[in-house]
Amino acid sequence: MVEITVELLKNIGLGAVSGAIAAGIGYLRQKEPGKFEGPLFIRTVLMGALLGGIGSSQGLIDINTPEMVLIMSFVTSGVERISVLVWRRFLEPAYKKIQEALKEE
Repeated sequence: MVEITVELLKNIGLGAVSGAIAAGIGYLRQKEPGKFEGPLFIRTVLMGALLGGIGSSQGLIDINTPEMVLIMSFVTSGVERISVLVWRRFLEPAYKKIQEALKEE
């Protein structure tokens, strides 16, 4: 039981590192250089930690090599982009309509 917990925590930590790498790549790719968005950086790091924890607890990944950290950073970046796409296309318009309906009351 203790070994599983230590392994899980290690993969969560390395997932957070891969999230930080993905956030750094995203910072370098942005259209407006020098504009740092702290909440987006933190969200990406937390998403990497979450993906590392879920992947290791399900036996899908084992982040023991630098190659796996790099692969996880690309996976984290992909999941981050998908989550932003879903938010902008589907959830944000519904959220705005709910806010407008609440303001009318």
